[in-house]
Amino acid sequence: GHIQQGRECRAPNPCQPSPCSPLAQCSVSPTGQAQCRCPKDYHGDGTVCLPQDPCTINYGGCPSNSTMCLYQRPGKASCLCKPGLVSANHNASAGCFA
Repeated sequence: GHIQQGRECRAPNPCQPSPCSPLAQCSVSPTGQAQCRCPKDYHGDGTVCLPQDPCTINYGGCPSNSTMCLYQRPGKASCLCKPGLVSANHNASAGCFA
């Protein structure tokens, strides 16, 4: 399947309409196939893009013995002290103590 435009025949654009997730970027591969890529802070195959929860990877960088990781938005989390503990310099990501 090619598309006739005036006197020319052109290969159809595989990104029109896009087979990708509305969040993903569609590009055309060297072989003429659609390639879908999820944006930063999302993961998936491009047809499905899900928000990345930093708390699921290395506990979001929070010290697991004294803090809780709190998901805020895709790619963004914060550390909170566990009940009864306080942070040094109001920075729970550095750890908390009694």
